[in-house]
Amino acid sequence: MKIKGIIFDFDGLLVDTETPQLRAWQKIYAANGATLHLQEWVQCLGTSADAFDPIADLRSKTARPLDAQALIQHQRALVNRDLLHEPLRPGIRELLFEARSENLSLAVASSSNRKWVHDGLQRSAILNYFPVVCTSEDVRLVKPHPELYQLALHRMGLPGDEVVVLEDSPNGIRAAKAAGLFCAAYPNEISQHLDLTQADVILPVLDRIEFFDLLRSGLI
Repeated sequence: MKIKGIIFDFDGLLVDTETPQLRAWQKIYAANGATLHLQEWVQCLGTSADAFDPIADLRSKTARPLDAQALIQHQRALVNRDLLHEPLRPGIRELLFEARSENLSLAVASSSNRKWVHDGLQRSAILNYFPVVCTSEDVRLVKPHPELYQLALHRMGLPGDEVVVLEDSPNGIRAAKAAGLFCAAYPNEISQHLDLTQADVILPVLDRIEFFDLLRSGLI
């Protein structure tokens, strides 16, 4: 079956928004005499931010009084500052350009909220590539539940066997596979340390020529 569409995750896949978020919380933890470990933070990768509560975790690690709202605002300010300078991940822009030239349908399926995703796509000047954008506000259940991918397929008007997913996290991969989709993992600085073996293929480097060769050969 010829591939006619690609669904992209957003956080960590198109833009590495995850490393700045982890880095910001680690600075806040350190300022309060505590440590946030990678394996604690990764619980929320590719799913709802509610999967890990850094304020509750920090409170369990320090006796210092904490102003939760002030810490959240400080973390957001640190992240927003870093994201102003965070580029698209290597190979993404070239892949999008090639996909458009091949007349492929493109979509985003993200567990984040609509404003976060739209602002990120606009900041990276790629919003116009995606006529379909599905976020946490469009579904009842986010990844690893398959609903986001099922909705994206519906809005694209394509069957699952004509679509490939690009993901970076275990939760995202589980969602794609639960939706019956072929999933290629493109790990980032954080997720390269996680178990991504549920993906059909892992791409340490995203090269548009190699990617489309795999599509044409039927290996994807």
